[in-house]
Amino acid sequence: MKAVVNLGINKNGNNIDRDILDLGNILIVGYAGNGKSTLFQHISKNISEPTDIIVIGEHNEGEDWDYSGLDEAFELLTFRKENLTLENINSIEEYNSKYPNDKLPHILVSIPNFKQVLTHLEKERYKEQSEKLTKLLSGGRAFGFVVVIKTTHFSQEYVPTEYSQHLNTIISFKTVSTRPFLTPEVENLDDYEYVIKVGTDEPIVCQKLNLIIPQ
Repeated sequence: MKAVVNLGINKNGNNIDRDILDLGNILIVGYAGNGKSTLFQHISKNISEPTDIIVIGEHNEGEDWDYSGLDEAFELLTFRKENLTLENINSIEEYNSKYPNDKLPHILVSIPNFKQVLTHLEKERYKEQSEKLTKLLSGGRAFGFVVVIKTTHFSQEYVPTEYSQHLNTIISFKTVSTRPFLTPEVENLDDYEYVIKVGTDEPIVCQKLNLIIPQ
């Protein structure tokens, strides 16, 4: 049972629908105000199968950053792996097809402030959290976990290899700046299975999608 997500519509008015697990872990990049959060909200509300959302790195003014979402996601992934393995089931799609009346929800793991979160994960005292995130990125897809990272970083070199090697799709927002934007010189687009640019008619590597987010 595939979980189809509507990403929006193209310039011809046709829906852009993709299997969320085919998209895999998603990197959404753009400047503040470009629409990263709007896109994530649209994705989270337009998946055909039941979906839960877990947020990593929430921050309340005057308080420390909260990484309990990462612990929750990692524990849930571990629980799913162990239980599905006992039943010789290798994926959430296989489980949900076998037990249609007891479906497992897909899990969107959102990291809305990755640039700030990264400054913590690079520190030794956050080593355990960094390892959990790496395992979630590398092993969660088959069990229904999709990590969505939102960042203002505009070059893959700023995303450590232990994370970037497990990102499957990049959704990038066109910028009005003259700064080079996701050109081969600053971004190796071949690392991604899908490349979606928002608000541009330029040829797209892998998939030519002109995405318009419904308001």
